[in-house]
Parts: sequence; structure tokens; C-alpha cells
Amino acid sequence: MTDPESQRVDSLIIGQGLAGTALAWTLQRHGQSFVVVDHPRSETASRVSAGLLTPVTGKRLVKSDEFEAYWTTATDFYQYVERQLQQTVFQQEPMLRLFADKASRDEFLRDTEDRVRDSVESWNGTLQSGGRLQPGIQMRPAGRLQVSEYLEGSAAWFRQRQRLYHADVDITALLQQADGTGPFELSPAGTDFRLLADRVILCTGAWTSPAFPLIPDNPSRGDLLDVKIENYTAEQVVHRSVWIAPQSDGHQRIGSTYDWKYLENVPTQAGRNQVLTGVRRMVGGDIRILRHRGAVRPTMKDYQPVLGPSAPGDRVYTLNGLGSKGALRAPRLAEYLAAHLLHSEDLPVAFLPSRVRPAPSADRRPLTGCAHQRVKEILRAGDLAIDATVGNGFDTSFLAECVGAAGRVIGFDVQQSALAATAQRLKSSELTCVELRHAGHEQLADEENLRPMAVMFNLGYLPRSDKTKVTTARTSTVAIAAAMRLLAPGGILTVLCYRGHEGGPEEYRAVAELLNRHDEGYDLKRQDSNPPKPKSPVLFVVRKRSDDAET
Repeated sequence: MTDPESQRVDSLIIGQGLAGTALAWTLQRHGQSFVVVDHPRSETASRVSAGLLTPVTGKRLVKSDEFEAYWTTATDFYQYVERQLQQTVFQQEPMLRLFADKASRDEFLRDTEDRVRDSVESWNGTLQSGGRLQPGIQMRPAGRLQVSEYLEGSAAWFRQRQRLYHADVDITALLQQADGTGPFELSPAGTDFRLLADRVILCTGAWTSPAFPLIPDNPSRGDLLDVKIENYTAEQVVHRSVWIAPQSDGHQRIGSTYDWKYLENVPTQAGRNQVLTGVRRMVGGDIRILRHRGAVRPTMKDYQPVLGPSAPGDRVYTLNGLGSKGALRAPRLAEYLAAHLLHSEDLPVAFLPSRVRPAPSADRRPLTGCAHQRVKEILRAGDLAIDATVGNGFDTSFLAECVGAAGRVIGFDVQQSALAATAQRLKSSELTCVELRHAGHEQLADEENLRPMAVMFNLGYLPRSDKTKVTTARTSTVAIAAAMRLLAPGGILTVLCYRGHEGGPEEYRAVAELLNRHDEGYDLKRQDSNPPKPKSPVLFVVRKRSDDAET
């Protein structure tokens, strides 16, 4: 401590997922001082991870690269953490992989390479009392990290020692200090302390940062369900196209999907159906769904993690891109980084951020993802947000994730079916801060006291629904004008216009004309689809200037 109100450390770690937690414990183990600052989000990929450490993976059942080295480091690391926490968070246990029939299993055992065959052995058994006999292989060594217990126990341990704070961080403002020679200074909103750090290490997962804007470059969303399978008796984790992981309370966790298109931390019906279809290949009887969650993994196109500075000699680092193997990879990667920071050891070239090059074309993310990214930069826990067109509920859930339990989200939609589906989605994700209104978005014109920090419009019609029920130029311009008036200073408004349906081009032109007229007190940016086409969607992003005082 430099004084009662300041804390000086070697490293400031942003993010307490699997990467940030492993790095924090590793620096602790090496006697390095650190502080972790984590955003109080309800769901991230780490927090819904199954924590499986498996030697043979993928559709082709190949041996994970350098599995033995990762496994040795991971088992030693988790045993160290268990000693510190004085609780069990990691179990070494063989896992099962089932085959469609005995002939497929025997063919795999006969034709596979020796290094894979050394990790498996033949297995025949049942998963349910009275169930059918199924052929498979048993994989070892393998293990399972109890991720929730590990993260929560670690958080409590760090917090007791003033090593962890939950707060919002303006990463852009923080990184602007990188060009200086003094320590990074951080006074997180909602706290009464000041942090001074020699370096910043970003462990932000799928949430990109200005220092590493292309990392991760291939994120994927996954669905996981907590279920109760009738007469289920298997105690090991079982894989086929999906996996079943028994839990200590008698239910099962099942997953997972890979969705590269819809990149938000919310579950989807398509994901649920895909997981259940895979599980049905392994079990019979009733499957009662207890909970359904979804989160975006930090996946890289080359399937390699990312580890190192934003530029040679820089004081801003990242540990990211762990994908679905976070529980296995994180401990060894943290050791690599600690050795580099303490002893100047070279980092693996294959993991350096410099390998990720900007694409020659413009941003190819879906415009929905671009809108979410811009809103995420502004919205904070406790804020008010409005989804003016609830539709399928994706934007509503996203806003609720951003503002948290202390915030508030109001959603408008004229279709009761859309509101009902959204209410179910929110319930599955345990998001309780949302008020859904059965009304058109033009009802915003009747509001006087709302001061939202974010308002989102997704115009057009509800996908997979009645295409004759569409937003119109008349109602949309009334609603958008009202939203701009209500928007809090510094707030953000996003409008996604679709031009491919009847009435879409007219609505787009009316919206564009309206927004272009309101330039005083607002900043307007337009983003076209890539590649732009005459009928492709267009995103408008409006910021209300902070100095535009309310009267």
C-alpha cells in the first residue's frame, strides 16, 4: 500500500474467468502482487463451462496437442488451489465416449494411431437402470473442474486479501495511459480506492478490447442445459455428439453447441433442440429441463490461445482464446506468462497476438453484433435501457445482461407471442430486471420521465413469424424521435433498418432523413452491411452528447 487510499501492484488483471483466475493464482504462487477487477456480469463462458479435461476430443477423436504437458500442469495447479481454498474443486476421473455400434468402436480401436490408443480402452455398459448396452471407449487420464466452486471460492479468497474488486472499467481510458512511463492508474466507478499497476493483463474472453480488437477472431456461442434424465445412473462424463456430465445434486448438465452467427450470452431454442437431439441418441425416457444457459466462448480461427503483449515491449498483455479447453489450458498458459514477466522467458511464438492480422476488408460481423458492441461500450450496471422492438428477445436479454439486477430494461412489442417467448427466454437466463409492455414502440412518445442510457430498435418483421406484421415509417419515426428526446446525456441509440421486405426501403429512407436532421446535440454514424447491397441492412448509431444538458 502506498497510502490508505491507494494500492500499488505489479499486475492489474481485467477479468476473473478461467484465464484471469488461473493467472491470479499463478502470480500469487510466484510471489507477485496483483489485483483482479471483474465486471459483475451474470453469465460468461467461464461461468457456464463444464470444466472438462479430456485427452481425446473432436468428431475425429484426436489427441489434444501436448495433452500430457497441459494435464500435468493442470493437475498440479488445481491441487495447489485446493490446498489454498481447503475445498475440493477438481476430480481426476475417466470419461466415456460412445459409438453408434460395436463395429464402429472396434474399427476406431483398430485403426487409430498409437498415441490415441494409449489413452483409451474398450468399454461396454449402460447409462440408465434397465437401459440398453452401449459400446464405447473409456478415456484416461481425464478430469473435471467444478467451475462454479472454483471461481466463487477463488473470488472469495482474493477478495478477503484485497486482491479482487467487482467494478466497471473503462478499458479505453485505462489503455490511453500505456504510452506513459508511470504506473497505470485506475479508480473504478462505484469504488473508493485507487489502483496503481506496472502492467495491465486483459483476460476479457469474448469481450474484445481496443488493444486487441481482433481477439478472439472466431468466437462461438454454446448452449448448456441442466436437466434431470429419467433413471440415469452413469457417474462418469459421457460424450458422443454432445456430452452428459452428472452433477453432485443428482441432476445432469448437458451440452454443448457451437454457434458462430448469434454471438450473445443468451440461450436459443435452436441450441436447446440440438443438445436434446444429441442426448436422445444416448438415453431414453423423460428429460426434464431445469435450466438453460448460453454464453460466447473466446475461440480463435487457428484454435490456438493468445498470449503476450499488444506490441513488443508494451505493458499491456492479454491471455485469451482458450476456447472450449479453458480448464485444461489456462494453468499452463498462466505459467508461460509468469515466466515471461518474472524471468523474461520467451513466449511461444504460435501464441503471440501479432499472428492475428487485420482482414483487408471491413468489419464482417453481423450488424446486430456491431450494435451490441457499441451499446456494451456505454451501458453500465444499474442503468436503464429500452428495447423498442422486443421481437425474439435477443436484444432484450443482451440489455438485461449489461445492466444487471440493479438496472432496468423496458421492452415494447405489439405481438403477444413475441413477449411470451421473450419472457420464457428471460426466465431461462434468470434475468429479472425486465418489464415487458404489450404496446407499439410509438408509445415512447407518451413517456416523459424515462432517461435511458441505451435504446435499441430492430425494425422490420419478426423472423419466422407473420411477415405482414412489420414496423412502418410512420410509427418508427415517431418512436425514434421520442427515444432521442428521452435519451440521457452520453446515451446511445441504435437503429437497425432492414430494406429487403415490402415497405422496408420507405421506412429506411424516413429514418435516415429523421436522423440526419437531428445533428445538433447528437453524433450520428452509419454502418452498412459488408459487402453493401441495395437491399442489405443498415445500422445507425446515435450518441447524445454529454454536454447537451437537459432542461
